[in-house]
Amino acid sequence: QSVGNWTRFLDSAAWLYKYPFHEQVLIHAQRPDATACAPIELWNDTFKRWVNKGAKGIALIDDNGQKPMLRYVFDVSDTNTRYNIPFRLWQTKPEYEAQIIEELQNHFGDTGVEDADLATAVLGISINAVSDNYRDYYEELLKVADNSALTEMSDDEISSTFMLQLMTSVSHTVLVRLGIDPAAIFHGNEYDSVTLFDSPDAIAQLGAATSDISEMVLRQIERSVRSIERQERDTLAKSSQVLQNEDRKSERSAEHG
Repeated sequence: QSVGNWTRFLDSAAWLYKYPFHEQVLIHAQRPDATACAPIELWNDTFKRWVNKGAKGIALIDDNGQKPMLRYVFDVSDTNTRYNIPFRLWQTKPEYEAQIIEELQNHFGDTGVEDADLATAVLGISINAVSDNYRDYYEELLKVADNSALTEMSDDEISSTFMLQLMTSVSHTVLVRLGIDPAAIFHGNEYDSVTLFDSPDAIAQLGAATSDISEMVLRQIERSVRSIERQERDTLAKSSQVLQNEDRKSERSAEHG
């Protein structure tokens, strides 16, 4: 209905990028501040966390069976742990940025901008990712465009409108998850065309494309961050081992008898 509604949804979806669009919508409608959602079994078995007594689950629609059923997930803010195990979401650091940008370009293609900061690189990567993946969603959008404000536009106009809105929305989602204010790149009017996607079928195509392509980019960034963190832990462990060995050598020296 409005640009504000869409950007608020994207702010929420940025933290829920592993969920498909229709489930992101349901979580946003019920808990727009959610940052990490999982079913109770996953919290208990994998993360060793327990859902707080009286916590209200977030209802999602499970249509994998013969008839649709509700299943529930809980946000991390609804959980606690008895083992003092912190639950930490991945995050980037300034010293990670060069490797993240390099690995993004290896995966999605060169952005053509040398020495770009992370925000600029995200914009270029989003353009590459959308260009490579928008076609299937666009074909489906054409089938349902007649039921929306897009009906007055030619196929070429729909294509350019869809791509530009998709590039903006994917960039916005990725930037928010990285802790970067999208206003650093966008002035606001880039989102205006979202109001043309004013039917459930039309917004479903834009939403699905935004969700799927954002997930591709964010999963790659997550892999880079996890890899860097492993490298840091390995380096720290090796340094610790060297120091222990030096201490043992010192204890056995002549001056120590």
